[in-house]
Amino acid sequence: MTKKNGSSGQATQAVAMAVNQGAAVAAGASAAPPSLTPSGPGDAGTGGATAAPILSARAAGGLRAKLQLMLAGVQSMIPDGASLGAVNAPIKKSDAVAELTANLAEYSGVDVAASTASKARLQLRDDLPAMRAYYAALATGVKQLFGDTSPDLVHFGLKPKTAQKLTPAQLLARTERARQTRTIRGTISKKEKAQLKFQGQVAVSAQAVEATPRASGAGTTAQAAAPAAQPTPVAAPAGAAPTPGK
Repeated sequence: MTKKNGSSGQATQAVAMAVNQGAAVAAGASAAPPSLTPSGPGDAGTGGATAAPILSARAAGGLRAKLQLMLAGVQSMIPDGASLGAVNAPIKKSDAVAELTANLAEYSGVDVAASTASKARLQLRDDLPAMRAYYAALATGVKQLFGDTSPDLVHFGLKPKTAQKLTPAQLLARTERARQTRTIRGTISKKEKAQLKFQGQVAVSAQAVEATPRASGAGTTAQAAAPAAQPTPVAAPAGAAPTPGK
């Protein structure tokens, strides 16, 4: 009974060590073939410590974990030069190790790419404020050069500024605001000015009309007011008969 338990313990430890070696090989590390002899308390090489499996029970369900376990088992349990029976054709140990290692290398490449992408995302996050500030300054310069309403702004990915379309309520408010402003200033429109006419009676006398100077007849009035010129008397010649009535 004791011997059977001892053999079972050796097999369990051998599988655990094989798993550890398979994980190391998949990561690109080289390890010596594990020893099936358990390390006892007096073993100077290990100090009595027993290696624990790298993969947890939860992670052992994925394909990557299955490939690692298969690689570890092939390397530790299959003799060199031996082949495994398969459905189509036998698989050599060397071919199985090469194929499994290549498959696991793809996972490692994804890990490296993910790590690189993670670092790139962190760098981008740190640089975003400076990028936004530079773009805003450049956009402001372009708008100042071409104008806010220039159609050429679309060539820079900028939207020209257009007049905002007012809602009916806003239009009504603008009209009422303008009317109140005219009322305060006392201004009216041309149509309203045309309607403002004097409607009362006007009393005018003839003296007022005659006393009012006319621009066209001003010279005639002045001439009529001037005194008439008197004729100059001329002496009659000697021996002439006197003019009757003188």
